[in-house]
Formats: sequence, C-alpha cells, structure tokens
Amino acid sequence: MIYIRDLIRKKRNNEELSEEEMDFFISSYNKDEILREQAAALLAMMNVRGLSEKEMAYLAKAVSESGKRIEIFEVSNKLVNIHPIGGMDDKIIIMLMAILDALGYSTVKTIGREIGVKDKLPNMIVRDITENNKDELKKIITEGEPVLIREPNDLAPVENKLYKLRNDIACNEDISIIAVNLISQELALGFKNVVFDISYGEKAYVKTAEDAKKLAKYLIKIGNNENVRINVKCVITKLNEPLGKSFGTTLEVREALRGLQGEMPDDLKELLFEIGNMVLSLQTGDTDKRFNTKKIQSAIDSKIAYNKLLSLTDNQVVNIELKKSYPVMADFEGYVNEIDVSGIRTTAQYLNAIRHSEKLELEYGVGIEICKKVGEKVNMGDIIGYIYTDDETKVQKAVANLKSAFQVTDKKVNNKSRIALTL
Repeated sequence: MIYIRDLIRKKRNNEELSEEEMDFFISSYNKDEILREQAAALLAMMNVRGLSEKEMAYLAKAVSESGKRIEIFEVSNKLVNIHPIGGMDDKIIIMLMAILDALGYSTVKTIGREIGVKDKLPNMIVRDITENNKDELKKIITEGEPVLIREPNDLAPVENKLYKLRNDIACNEDISIIAVNLISQELALGFKNVVFDISYGEKAYVKTAEDAKKLAKYLIKIGNNENVRINVKCVITKLNEPLGKSFGTTLEVREALRGLQGEMPDDLKELLFEIGNMVLSLQTGDTDKRFNTKKIQSAIDSKIAYNKLLSLTDNQVVNIELKKSYPVMADFEGYVNEIDVSGIRTTAQYLNAIRHSEKLELEYGVGIEICKKVGEKVNMGDIIGYIYTDDETKVQKAVANLKSAFQVTDKKVNNKSRIALTL
C-alpha cells in the first residue's frame, strides 16, 4: 500500500521515487484523493531535492495519462511537432507547413486555446482525433494535405492543477518540473518527434540563457528515456524583439507570403531555416544541414511553397484592404537595445488584430508594423512603426504602447544572431 506521507518522507530524505509511486501521486491528486497540502509538500520536496532523470520520465508519463491521449503517432510516427516556449509566432509555423508540404512531407499542427494558426489558414482541414477517425486522418495525411488537429479539453488535465499549485508555493521556476510538463503534453498528444523553440528574456517564461540551456538538456534527457522515447531537438533564442516586422492576422500572413517569395527579414529567415532543418532531420533521418537548407530554398525559389500557403488562406485574410494607418514617430533617440514583445502582442490584442480564444473578437486588416529593429539607430521624429485601425478611440493608447515598447541606449548595439544555441 502506498501512502502520500511516505512519498514526502522519501523525497525529504533525497530518495528516488519509483514509477508506481509517481503514478500514485498524480492519479490520487487528479482525483482529489490526497490533500492539496500533501501534494504541495511533495512538490516542494521535489523542488528542494531535485528529480533524477528516471523520476522526471516517470512523472511526465503519469501526467500525460491523467486525461485523454490522442496518440497521433498511430496516424504517422514521422510527424514533427514544433513547440514554441514563449516567443516564436505563427509566421514560422505557417511558412514551414507550406514548405514541408511543397517538399512532399506530411504536416500536422495541434490547436488548443491558442487558435492563431486556424485564423490565418481558414482553408486548412480541421479535425478532432478519435478512435473512429484515425484511418480517415491517415488517408488525408498520406495524400499530402496539411491538417489542424483540435486538442481534447481533457488533455493531461492534472498539469493545470499542478501549475496552479506550483504557483501558490513559489515553485513555478523549477526547470526540471517545467521540462516534465512540456514532455507530458507531447506524450499526451502522441508525437514521437518534437522541436522546441525555447525563448529566454526578462519578459519571457524562461528568464536566462542558463535556464534555457538547462531546460533544453532536461527535455532531451527525458525524451531519450526508455519510458518516454521522444526524439527531441531544441533551439534556444533570445526574446529581445519581435520576429519579423508585423503583428496582426492579415499583416502576418502577408509577411509570410512575402517571405515565401524570397523577401524576409534576416531574423525571420535565420530561424525559419534553423527550425526547418531540425524538422527535416527528424522527419527524414537526414542530418546533412546543407542538403536540408537547399531543399527548403528550393521550395521557396520554385514558388511552390508560396502557392501552397496561398491556397491554405483566403481572400478575407490576405486581400482585405488594410485599415487606416497611423505612423508612430519617435520622441526619443539612440540605438534600439530591445523591443518588448509581450507589450506589442498585448497591444495587437487590444486592436483585435490577434486572439487566443474563439470567444474573443478578431478583425482583419488591423495590426502593428515595426519599422526599426534591434541595433538600428533611431533619431527624433523617425517613424518606428505603424498602427492600422479604423477605431480612432484606440489610436492614442496603441501609439503610446508602441513607443514604450522600445528601449534605446546611447551606445551602438551589436545585433547578434537571435539564435543563442541549438541542441
């Protein structure tokens, strides 16, 4: 018989918990069969004493089994999930889906509460995955059609309970537990190949480069465990400015389409090719970076990827006339040192340019365009961006927010690569 107080005592004494004990803890907490205070005590001991590689794998597996699993590997075990942690926007996702499809590879994107990809690609096939439709999905994917898969509402439900509990006891910055929860999501979805984009920065979920590197190593170690068996690759990126130059559904799709015509900002191109290389190496087994880069470039040069993306969206998204533009002029000068991504994203939501829930309003043709990037010089009166909206009541606040997002310095800033490390 297993008792929760024995597990607390074991972790306090720095002993390793077994798979059976981890299963008991997660199952009991999910069913409210143990006290919240007891669960908090065990989590605190895990935070203080740490978790072994085996314990992390046991915990991830137990969390993944707390609700419905969609087992997407039964449709195809070659599919690769791109999992952003805190920074990457939809432009990379939709461009890569078009590129991979142009190259003849199957692509699937899962959608939960965040539905930006669905808004940007309204012509994509959207499906739930159940025991009864796996054959249908397999046929769709085999025939080369990209698919959006809706995540079930009860996907690893205990993860949310654990998150709230960790937050209450000040354990939310435990990198090992963060890694466990991320892997548990992939296990519940059933992916066997995952690329994590880990963004770090003051306003990001992961604050420092050191923690980002630690998280990446944990993700890879847990993925390699025999109880998990997920192929994991990680790219670590600095979140010090928006990726590309646009925020807002219409503006982002237009920027993605321009990118697939060969016109894209350096930071967008760099990350697109890096993640694209990782996805191709996992999907094909070919790790020759130069060869994979040529394949990606060929999909762009041939315009096949552009035409594919065009077919996945529609005229309402792409060709709708942009709303009235308001130039935002700098009332400061200096070299751009950082641009607050979270602040700009919040402003885009305020303009109804993007949303994270179907209940929220979405308006096409509105958004934000950035005209200055990190490292560039800003003089007084320079245009640093544009606000697109027909709602004059929102202009003043949006303009002020965009200005406040820019941090400048008197010293020249070396705009290094956005990518800090790949693992």
